[in-house]
Amino acid sequence: IVVAPSDHLILKENEFLDDVRKSLDFVAKHRALVTLGVKPSRPETGYGYIQSSDERQGDFVKVKTFTEKPNRELAQVFMDSGEFFWNSGLFVWNVDTILEAIRRHLPDISARFDIGPEKFNTP
Repeated sequence: IVVAPSDHLILKENEFLDDVRKSLDFVAKHRALVTLGVKPSRPETGYGYIQSSDERQGDFVKVKTFTEKPNRELAQVFMDSGEFFWNSGLFVWNVDTILEAIRRHLPDISARFDIGPEKFNTP
């Protein structure tokens, strides 16, 4: 599954499609959730930031932290560190892996999924 915002301007379409294909292949082979980050070009306060860890699997880097819309000073620190990416809101995963993550981290929401099948195809 690819989750993508509808308001993004993607200038390098072929590179983007390559990244999406690599991500789809990765989640097919690993129990992982992928979020695509963008290398920041300025200390932007209107975006969330993803901090990368040192743990890698090929082209993929494990996320260390997420920070939502930092102030300008912190955004500058993030940018200068080289460890942070803008959170693009683009995600790639397979159904089993996202459902497992929801069960583990959001049990109240997961419980609502369990009552769903009996309601399918009903008025």
